[in-house]
Amino acid sequence: MKKRKFALLPAVLAGALLAGACPASAETAIETADNAGATERSIEELQKLLQESLTIAEIDREVERLSREEERIAAELDETEVRIAEQAELEKKMRERAGRVLRAYYMRDRQNLWLLLLHADSFSGALTVFQYLQSVAERDRRSMELYAEAREKLLALQGELQNRMRELADTKADYLRQRSRLLALQAELDRKLAEAADREALIARMEELNRKWQEEGLPYFQSFLEAMSGALAALPDYVGAYPDSLTQERRRVTFTVRQRELNDFLRERNDLFREFEIAMTEDGLTITGGRGDLVIGIDGRFELVEVPDPAVRFMLRALRFGSFELPDTTVADMQRRFSMTFSTKQHELTAFLVIADVVHREGELSLIMNIDL
Repeated sequence: MKKRKFALLPAVLAGALLAGACPASAETAIETADNAGATERSIEELQKLLQESLTIAEIDREVERLSREEERIAAELDETEVRIAEQAELEKKMRERAGRVLRAYYMRDRQNLWLLLLHADSFSGALTVFQYLQSVAERDRRSMELYAEAREKLLALQGELQNRMRELADTKADYLRQRSRLLALQAELDRKLAEAADREALIARMEELNRKWQEEGLPYFQSFLEAMSGALAALPDYVGAYPDSLTQERRRVTFTVRQRELNDFLRERNDLFREFEIAMTEDGLTITGGRGDLVIGIDGRFELVEVPDPAVRFMLRALRFGSFELPDTTVADMQRRFSMTFSTKQHELTAFLVIADVVHREGELSLIMNIDL
């Protein structure tokens, strides 16, 4: 079956048809369908159709990413196997050389060399013998070290191979799961489109709005999340702007970020944040913003993670484009692309602090940290 790609076009179509951002409004679309002899489609039905198309497009994008990832891991797997074969041969040579050294000591060949010192007929002769013995001992020591290094590297490569094999298996399983999901959704959408009298008009709108998403919508999300990552990395500057945000009780330090102050702080650092509003609740952060007819929304919350030191990361929960929810694959992809992490170890002024907890409240966020000197 030929696969149709809508690549997130419904999101834009939603904004266009349901929010009046596009010249053809929802009412116009319904009227067009009616004039074509189709049964009148409600706004709710239209939105559901667009939501399905949006989900299909984004899962399709994830399937393509997983396919590329599978190819990359498979290539790395082949390369690792070649390196293991080369390292195994080197390890064999080093093992044989080390074995000869050990046998020499076991058979007392090395001890007998030291007897040469007793038979030296002059001081200069004894010095020459001693230097030779030093050279032999150094060569023996280096042979044992080379064997140990070769063995350690071989074991590391074998461990890397096992990790790559597990990663490849996981990627294949995820690919098959998402592909099955995609095919089922695509079949359902194809069925609905086949029943629509205005099928070609709908597809044309979807393809046009897909272009709008690819060129404007997706980059807008990426620009904001990239700016968010940069702002979190510079979070200690917030203390300089708002000294009362930091309080201390014995060996515990509380860093409190307030909603209004955070919005002002971010807008001063990057003009992009002037297009957004961040609201803080007990559930986390709700971010809304837009530019022209582009409107996006982000829900998430800060959580304690180990990377490897304790840090807080903004974990995405939901993404919205216009009035449509982006699927879980898009949320996971954005989370993977952008760090959105704050670690005290990244800054000299906060390196002595260890993050212990993060607390969301109405209108503010608190990081609980312990002093570690």
